[in-house]
This record gives sequence, C-alpha cells and structure tokens, in this order.
Amino acid sequence: MRATCNELSNSVTRLHPLVPRLTAPTAQAEILKALFEPENGG
Repeated sequence: MRATCNELSNSVTRLHPLVPRLTAPTAQAEILKALFEPENGG
C-alpha cells in the first residue's frame, strides 16, 4: 500500500507543474480536477 501511495504521489508531483504549459484553460481545469478531487465526489 505504501509503495502504491508513493508512486501515485510521485506521478501527481511530476504532472502538476506541466499543466500550465498546456495553455488550454479548459484542459488545465479538467486535469487538476482529476488529480485533486475525490473520485466519489466527497
């Protein structure tokens, strides 16, 4: 479980700084939403 959590955390950390480079606000919003919102909405 710890290894999986670390892998997920590392992936989010790598993706997060790349999002602004898309220069597409709608795509940026959807990616950040997918990265940081709980899957079940709460």
